[in-house]
Formats: sequence, structure tokens, C-alpha cells
Amino acid sequence: MKFKIFSAFTIAVGLGLLLALTVAAQGADGFDVHIDGGKTSAVGEGGALSYADDQVYALSGHSSTDFWWFNPIHTIYLLPTEPPYTVYVYKQVYVGAGATGAVIATCPSPSIVVGGGYAANPAVAFYTQYKYENGWRGDARNNSGSSKQITGYAVCLHNVSGVSVTQMYSQINVPSGTRKQAVATCPAGSIAAGGGFYAYTDGSLRVYNSSKSDSGEGWQSWAYNFSDSTMIHYAFAICLSGSGGTTARILHSISAPAGVTACARPKCGSGSLVTGGGFAAQDDLIIYSSSGPYSGDEWRVYVKNTHSSDNRTLIGYAICLSLPDPIYLPLVAKSYLP
Repeated sequence: MKFKIFSAFTIAVGLGLLLALTVAAQGADGFDVHIDGGKTSAVGEGGALSYADDQVYALSGHSSTDFWWFNPIHTIYLLPTEPPYTVYVYKQVYVGAGATGAVIATCPSPSIVVGGGYAANPAVAFYTQYKYENGWRGDARNNSGSSKQITGYAVCLHNVSGVSVTQMYSQINVPSGTRKQAVATCPAGSIAAGGGFYAYTDGSLRVYNSSKSDSGEGWQSWAYNFSDSTMIHYAFAICLSGSGGTTARILHSISAPAGVTACARPKCGSGSLVTGGGFAAQDDLIIYSSSGPYSGDEWRVYVKNTHSSDNRTLIGYAICLSLPDPIYLPLVAKSYLP
């Protein structure tokens, strides 16, 4: 992450002296700040500022004994110059008639995957969605008589440091002819940014709700078992730690007319980031696309209503991440004269 000098700083100097030092003007305009574990270094024109445990221990030029000179001032503040943002990447593959296939979209380094989605033809049924390494995986079955294209999307969070992602899951049994909910819960102190599900390749489990939990931090998935035997169902939650932010579930509800396709378009508010999305759909709705972000702040869920005469309700969900305002980071410097 890039930072700029906002003010100045104080360095306590050893050898029995206490002096106030500052960076020369040529190095004060801007630093590239590199964070690696507990050690941070700020690198400017011909010089570097390094600190650990919140204490600066070296302010150097071309070597560890060359110090920038020397104007008395007080405190240095580092302020990010580029805010966090999300982009989505996608991958497309073809699945043969009557076959199953997988698609994986991968986030570029150093961004981190925080959610994902999919899109296909209404004749294609996605039965899994989950985080795979630093990307998003979807598995689908093509129920048509010809090859169909499927698309996987990964939502990638950029320009963050100290933020980590964990995927949690919950496994349940769904008896024949019943509806059951699986809920994956995020660890304490983390927030749910996205999520997914696992069903079966043959369509014996229909997932009709995949969304951020109604309460707490986690992800829920509801499924109906069409088969004659008990089936296993999974919910997956993508959990962010270290962001200092919050996520909200924003919905858009529509009525899908009989026999046609329809789209729900939930939107995040100004200043928040789309990290994922989901849906809740009534019977007879085929969910063939759940993806985004579109226009920077929108998730879209497409369905086809297979009922011959009745409308059906679709709810689309966007998961919106709000991060705290940039924080000035005061550094107290101390070192020794060469």
C-alpha cells in the first residue's frame, strides 16, 4: 500500500544526545510503505524509514549509517493514498450435453478473494459455489442436449493490508422430502463477506436460498431434497479478519411473471464495496445467474419462472463492505547517530 508523509516526525538520538531530526525535502514528498509481518519500511527518494513494534529504529539513505538531515519537527503521520476497492474477474468454460463441469476464477496477487458468483444458461444448474485457493469455484450440470458455456466470477479485494480470509463451512443431513438450513458461522471478530453452498450433481437437492445469515456473522443455505434418501448439504462462509469494517445484507425483491426470465438488482450504498451476493427464490424459479459487481455497486440475480400461470417472488442480495475512514498512523522514531 502506498503512503504519503502527512506531517513530520521526531527522532530521539542516542550517545547522550536528544535531537529532533526530519527527512530532507527530497524524501518528504512520499514513501512507498511495505508491510511484512511486524516490520514496516517506508522507502523514498534515496532513503528508507523502517520501524518495528511501533518504534522507528533506522532512518537511512544509501546505507544503514547515512542519515537524512536535520530540521526540528514533531510527528510523522502516514496516510494511504489509494483506498481499498473491489474488482471481479471471470473464467468461462464449456460443458458438454448431459455432462458436469467446473469453472475457477482466480484473483490476481496481491488481492484477496472475498466472494464470487456464476452465470449460465437456464438449462444449466450450478450445484456448488465456494472459495478455492485465492479464487472462486463453481460446479454445474448441463441438462440440455447441446454444449453450454458457464461463467465463474471471483470478487477480489485490493489495496488492503493486514486483512485475512477464512472459509468456514457447515454440514447437515437433509431427509427425503424436507427443507433444511445449513449455517456456516464466522470466527469471533471476523465478518461475513460472501458465501456459497454444495449440493449434488444429479439435482436431488435444490438450493433456493444462499445468503448472509439473518443474524450474526455467517452464511446460510437452504435446500430441498427431491430424492428418496437423506442427502448431505453444505454452507460456506467467507470471513474477513483485520479489516476493521462491517458488512450489510442489502436486498431487492421482485415478482417474476410466469414463463419468463427476471432479474433482481440489489445495490450497495455510496462508500461501501460489493464483496458478494446471494438469493432467496420461491419454488418454480430456476436461478441461472448470481454475479457482480455491476456498475461498481450492484449484484444481479437472474431467474426463469417455470410455472405456467403464477408469479413467483425472487429476492436478490448484495453484501456491502464498509471500511473505516483512513487512519493517521503516528510513528515515534529513535535511532543513533552514525
